[in-house]
Formats: sequence, structure tokens, C-alpha cells
Amino acid sequence: MRQVTHRLMNNELVISDFHPLKSRIFSQIVLQDKDRELISNLYTYLFEQQLQPELVIYLRTTMDTILSRIKGRGDEFTRNIDPDYIERLLVDYDNFFASYTGKLLVIDNLQLDYVNKQEDLQHVLELIKNASGVSI
Repeated sequence: MRQVTHRLMNNELVISDFHPLKSRIFSQIVLQDKDRELISNLYTYLFEQQLQPELVIYLRTTMDTILSRIKGRGDEFTRNIDPDYIERLLVDYDNFFASYTGKLLVIDNLQLDYVNKQEDLQHVLELIKNASGVSI
């Protein structure tokens, strides 16, 4: 982790849990048609103008796994989240990444617990290292 910290401090490596088009995926579910079209056009224009990530990591899982993890957090805001909403997000993310043209690493997140199991975290880091060529 010291290597990652050093590289982050020297602007050599950027790690983010956000992709600019993530909001576009959510907008497809929560906005009305005309607003959705406006956001879609805006994101298309903006995304074409910016640098693309060297690697996008998609932690793919199931609705049951997501709902179980949400329940385990004890977060008041997400406790009563609609399973249909989660299912729609999963479909939309799968559709987005099915046509994604950048470098993509899909990690099956169904059985992994990288928060509580060091070996799972090491597995994920190794997958990222192999896909990116970056020492982590």
C-alpha cells in the first residue's frame, strides 16, 4: 500500500470509484424521457471531450448479494431500498459494460468479501495488477 500511496501523492496513479457515465446509468431509471435525453446528450458531449480511464473495474454481483450487503450495513437510507430498483440497476450496468469500448476488468463479486477477508482482497488486487500492469 505504500507504493500506491506514493504514486497517488506524486500524481502517478489515480484510483476512483466513479466513472463519469455512472450518473447517466442512474438517470435512465430516475428521470423522465425528455430529461433523460438531455442528460444523455450532455454526457455524450462531455465524455468525448475528456480523458478516458486506463482501466475500469466492474465489480459484478447479484441482487441478493447487494441486498444482503445493504442489510449488513444497517444504513437507514438504503435499508428499505426497492429490489426492483436494484435489479434495474444491475441490468443497466450490464448493458452499459456490454458495449463499453475501453479497457474493462469484470470481477465476479458474488463470493468475494474483500472487506473482511485479506485473501479476497489480495485476489482482487492481483487481478487489477494483471489487468493494468500497475504494481499495487
